[in-house]
Order: sequence, then C-alpha cells, then structure tokens
Amino acid sequence: MGTSLKTSILGKYALPLLLLNLSYIFTALISLRLIAILNIPPTISVTEETLASSITTLAVYIIALGGGAVLLYFLIVKGALGIIKYYVFASFLVVIFLLTALEIPILLPYQIYSMGGFSSLIQYVAVAIIIVIMITLLSLHFFKRNRTYYFAPPAIYLCIMLASIFVLFFDAVTPIILLLAISAYDVFAVFVGPLKQVAKHLDRDEENNPFAYLLIDFGYAGLGLGDVLFYNIFIATVIRLVPNIFSIIPILFLDTGFIVTIYLLKYRRPLPALPIPIIMGLLSLLIIIIALG
Repeated sequence: MGTSLKTSILGKYALPLLLLNLSYIFTALISLRLIAILNIPPTISVTEETLASSITTLAVYIIALGGGAVLLYFLIVKGALGIIKYYVFASFLVVIFLLTALEIPILLPYQIYSMGGFSSLIQYVAVAIIIVIMITLLSLHFFKRNRTYYFAPPAIYLCIMLASIFVLFFDAVTPIILLLAISAYDVFAVFVGPLKQVAKHLDRDEENNPFAYLLIDFGYAGLGLGDVLFYNIFIATVIRLVPNIFSIIPILFLDTGFIVTIYLLKYRRPLPALPIPIIMGLLSLLIIIIALG
C-alpha cells in the first residue's frame, strides 16, 4: 500500500520535478558563468552595509507583494479581471526584454567578442530571436483559449533569468534573508492573507481567473510563478556559496521538500509551496557551509 502510494505520487508529479530540475540546471550554469566572468567570491560577509542592503531589498519585495495583493483583491472584487490580464502580459514582455538584453550578451561565448563589429550583430540577433519566441508563446497563453501549456517555457525562462540576476546585483546575504521572509509570507498569504481571500471569490477554472495567467501548468500539477522563481533563487544562492559537487545536496533537499509538500496536498488544500522545500534546502546548505569551513 505504502509503496504503491509513493509510486503514484512520484509518477503523477514526475513532469513537474523534471522541468523544475531542468530549470535548476540552467540557473546553475548561468550563475556559474556569471560568477566566473565577474569573479564573484563564494563567501557570506555580514556587514552593516550588506545587512542594510538586504533589509532594503526585503522591504521593497514586501511592499511590492503586499501592494500587488491588495490591488489584485480590489480588482477582483470590482470585477475588473480583464485589466489584470493585459497588465500581467505587458509586465512579462517588459521584464523579459530587459533581462534578455542585459544577460544574453554577457552569457555569449567569449570568442564572439573578438569578431569586431559582427559581434554586436550576433548579440542583437540572439536577443531578438529569444524575445520573438517569448512574445509568441505568451500571446498564445494570454489570448488563445486552452493554450495554458504555452506559458511554461517563458515563465520558466523568466524565473531562471531573474534568479541569475541575484548573482549580478546582490550580496550572498540578501537572497537568504529574502527566502526566509518570503517563505513566512507564503504561509501568511495562503492561510490568512490575500491569497485566501482571493480564493473565496474565484474558481480556478474560471475563464478570467488571474491566477490562471500566473500558473505554470505541468499537466498533473500547477505551480505559481513565484514558487518556481524562489526555488531558482535558492539554486543561484547555492551555486554562489558552494560552487562544487556538494551543491547537489541542497538541491536534493529542495526536491525532497517539494515532494513532501505535494504529499501533504492530499490532506490539505491550499498549501504554501515554499516553506518546506526552502527550509529543508537552507538547513542543508548551512550544514554544508559549516562542514566545509
């Protein structure tokens, strides 16, 4: 009985696990390249400056999340769901364009930069191709019915690029504080806060349900865009602090936490997807850092 239950859970959610781990691989590879190019040290240095930076970043995220949740709730109550769709679509396009234009030229092979003016053309072409593909997939998702599976590639791409950007612009302390804070907020939002209130007004299968536009549909399961983003931010943090073979251990703990969360969904819905995987991953990361000295 127990074996068949475990088999059914793993079989049912094999696709989400596979796609999540593929995103982890790309996040790890991009982070490693950025670390090598920019010579970023794999250390945690807690100073007044880094702590102030972390608190400021955390405050911005909390304000953005809280403000967004309040706005979403207000629009749902007022029945203005159509506005949300166009706003989210435009936001995706802007963020994907900026991240692609910023990161892709850095990630291209070094040999391209020795090709004179032709290198700029290659960079522009690479950026343009990616943006066109993402616009096409997003358009199919937002404006064609029964096309939700087209959202997975641009959504996962966006999460990978956003997670990698943490290596570029933030110290090693900020993402750890952010992950702990956002996990606590996830518990509040699902059990008490805005997500619980919004869920009362909407059916997941409703045509204009804004959650449908922010849900990565894996076929058997759906994960919120924020969940996948913060999983990948954790991966980028691991790669920065443990850039060797031991980095696979926190990733395995993250996957284990995800499976535990999926199992608990049999007994309670909705359930926050961040706390268990992130806490398990961070604890294992802490143990590895201490063990490696």
